[in-house]
Amino acid sequence: MKRSILFLAYVLTVALASRAQTGPANTSPIPPGQPLATQRAIHELENMQERLVDLTQEQVITMNSILLDKNIALDSLRDHLSGDQKTDNLCRHNIFHDADVRIYSVLNDNQQVQYVLWKQEQRIKNLEKRQQDAKNATPPVTLPQNPSGQPH
Repeated sequence: MKRSILFLAYVLTVALASRAQTGPANTSPIPPGQPLATQRAIHELENMQERLVDLTQEQVITMNSILLDKNIALDSLRDHLSGDQKTDNLCRHNIFHDADVRIYSVLNDNQQVQYVLWKQEQRIKNLEKRQQDAKNATPPVTLPQNPSGQPH
């Protein structure tokens, strides 16, 4: 386990160094509070390791590479928006979908079931949060009252 963590740290260092050498295409700074792509990939991988049992070292390394690619692609999309929100959203969807398909293909049958259930839980949680945000954003509808206190 210690060797896998050291190897993972090495892979991330190499990825960071190669990203630092090429540099971003434009000079827009990363939004404040936004972690680097490698930090987000590590966080996602840690969450997956908690949710998916018996991941092999090879699976962890492959999934780390997939998550790093996904986060770098999302950063690139954020830095180079097309100006068309529909196109950008489709691109974002394709990035997430591609990563999901690649991760799914790395997992064994039992892990695939766990992964699908976990993704469904995430979708339900996000939908509930979106509904709650929409509910909180809209002001309550009140009917006008006539002087007698009865609605019109």
